[in-house]
Amino acid sequence: MTGDPTQGGHPTAGPTPHGGGAPARQWASPAQLRRRAERRRVHRRLTGLAGTAAVLVAAAVLVATLPGSPGGGVRVRTVDHIGDAVEVAAVTGRTAPAPGGTAARTAASGEQRFSQSLLATLAAHDPSANHIVAPYSLAEVLLMLELGARGQTAGQIASVLGAGSANGATQAAGWHALASDLQQAALSGHVAFHDASSVWAQKSVTIRPQFLAALEQAFGTGVWQADFARDPAGTVDAINEWVRSETGGMITKLLDPSNVDASTILALLDAVTFVGRWEQPFTGTSPGTFNGPAGSSTVTYLDDGSGAPRQVPALFGNGVVAVQLPYGDPGTAGTDSTAPPVPPSGGRYAALVVMPTSSSLPAWLSALPPGGLSSIVGAMTTQAVTVSMPQLSLSNRQSLNATLSTMGMPNAFGPSADFSGISPLAAHVGTVLQAVTLHVTKAGTVAAAATVATVEESAAHVSRHVSFDRPFLFVVRDTVTGAILFEAAVEDPVA
Repeated sequence: MTGDPTQGGHPTAGPTPHGGGAPARQWASPAQLRRRAERRRVHRRLTGLAGTAAVLVAAAVLVATLPGSPGGGVRVRTVDHIGDAVEVAAVTGRTAPAPGGTAARTAASGEQRFSQSLLATLAAHDPSANHIVAPYSLAEVLLMLELGARGQTAGQIASVLGAGSANGATQAAGWHALASDLQQAALSGHVAFHDASSVWAQKSVTIRPQFLAALEQAFGTGVWQADFARDPAGTVDAINEWVRSETGGMITKLLDPSNVDASTILALLDAVTFVGRWEQPFTGTSPGTFNGPAGSSTVTYLDDGSGAPRQVPALFGNGVVAVQLPYGDPGTAGTDSTAPPVPPSGGRYAALVVMPTSSSLPAWLSALPPGGLSSIVGAMTTQAVTVSMPQLSLSNRQSLNATLSTMGMPNAFGPSADFSGISPLAAHVGTVLQAVTLHVTKAGTVAAAATVATVEESAAHVSRHVSFDRPFLFVVRDTVTGAILFEAAVEDPVA
């Protein structure tokens, strides 16, 4: 593939590093990226108008299947259209929360604990492998699941998310505030951050109106009416098209048709993209040795060898070497040694890079206490440093079922799952998949992730009464060999 995700057209998986005689890539500004994302959303809505009649019919079907609630029925509106899939959402009084505040900080604190635990669990399972994961995107999918979970299932998901005793509604309100805060920080910090969620439901499945309203209130999303049962390939194509659109083409496929079947009743999705240019770009690249668990190898390093030192937060001690590299508007910083220094952009987004010096990375992650990364950042001081760091181009698509079960939410994946807040049907999570891509170059960082959790109908656990009120056979037998020890043909039990 050719192209650049920061430009128009068909993007590659990430930016190409400078060097090797290739011309320096011109990155689009975050403002341009935001405008392009908005044009994609407007285009989808406009093209959906061609199927207005079908959209209205599908919306009417959903309204008809919504059961009544004590507070009256939940009104729905048509939102979007991809192929034969239709999105409808609850009509609520959704208001944007003020950025920041206690609710956002509480949600962020829980997300940090979840992030640490997630990476530590992955690294412990396979200590010698690279692990790339997008905890923010995964947490949003899990929170959508929690909004429809009840009992022990909901409690386990909340515990894994680091939410403590907060219920799903409280967490959702905090997450809404956090998302608003992050978007505001991106606007003022000269980076591009885009986040989108969606839910896809089998057309014949009844969705509880309270769940539909909770999705709209917390995530601004509705429910797509699709057909997993009769058109799994078409539904998967529509979901992948949604993923491609919301990640700017950086992730082109999340689901395979084999990931869904006739038992699939729901798919909950989230997509996140980030594009940030270094406030002080790296000045060059050079080959160097990297000492990994499998031995030494030669890699391409980004370096500050010919540039001025960075004035950045750093820590040398406490068993680590760590730096925090801000993203923002680079201006002329790092490109002309005679130019006056450019003041920091004041943005909040940065890359935290931590290298343990006294233990292996998996052992260090496992021993890192909750809030450990915040403690490292708190111990940093602004210092003059030059940085040499490997250029990165990582991507992965993985199932997280086993990881999440290990972290403490096994009920969601088995027969004891309780998602009765979503639908009256007995259901459990079939699979949690995530695709992630991360590229770190001289100019900055481009990353994208998409996460999906499929929900499947469980075998019905219905209590049925059996009455032997007619003549019957009674047998005492060996269940291994089939040997019959006693048998009776009972015509009259009181004779």
